[in-house]
Amino acid sequence: MSAVDLAAHAEALGRRSRLTGAVTLLGGALMFGAIGASAWGVYSLQTETRRLEAQKARLKADIDALTRTKSTLQSELATSQDSLAKAATALQAGDVPRAQQAIDTGQAAAPPAGVARVFFQLRSDDQVPLYRSCGAVLARAGYRVPNYEMLPNAGPRRSEIRYYHKAEAARAAALARILGSCGAGPMTPVYIRRFENSGRVKPLVFEAWLAPGATPPAEPGPQRPVQQQLAPQRPIQQGPPVQQGPPIQQQQIDAAAPVQSRR
Repeated sequence: MSAVDLAAHAEALGRRSRLTGAVTLLGGALMFGAIGASAWGVYSLQTETRRLEAQKARLKADIDALTRTKSTLQSELATSQDSLAKAATALQAGDVPRAQQAIDTGQAAAPPAGVARVFFQLRSDDQVPLYRSCGAVLARAGYRVPNYEMLPNAGPRRSEIRYYHKAEAARAAALARILGSCGAGPMTPVYIRRFENSGRVKPLVFEAWLAPGATPPAEPGPQRPVQQQLAPQRPIQQGPPVQQGPPIQQQQIDAAAPVQSRR
């Protein structure tokens, strides 16, 4: 093979090598581009999934609130219809006092206008004593406190007072202070604005959501001075027995119905 042939062959090999390199670079760029596009697609899908899950949680909360409101309206309607039926029967029998009593009973079943109701949402059974003690404090302050609802797997991580009308912000803040002073710990007022103009949540309805672990503090045992501890014990004269009143929760807490039917 002559020198000319060798030069031509070498030039052909060079062109083939350069072409192969270009194809390799192009393939690598396409591969990395595909990997990047795939990664971006996965990230976008994860972001959209989180957004949809958050929207699903909000919709579930809306549905739960609407279900409670529906139950309340159905309960109040049934009570009113029952009272009217009893009053009509009494009137047909000519018993006016019994008819008036039936009407008064129906009116007493519904909360009077201007009376705030506080619904407790508990996370565990050990929060029931806190509900009873704080409920008694609220009842003495003029609030209506229905029975609690147990939600072990739902609710916020912090204790909240939820309110649904912006004009009730000061009332919610006062509630948070009252509950904090009776052992519930820090309570954060939270405004749920999507029910402001819906007409589905009545005015003066509040929800006290207790966070996991929110329990009343343990009461310390009685302490005696060192002198009394070391002093010899003498018999203590027994005095007359102390009369006990009825339990607090029976005096003050309105537990006539579960929270689902009292909105």
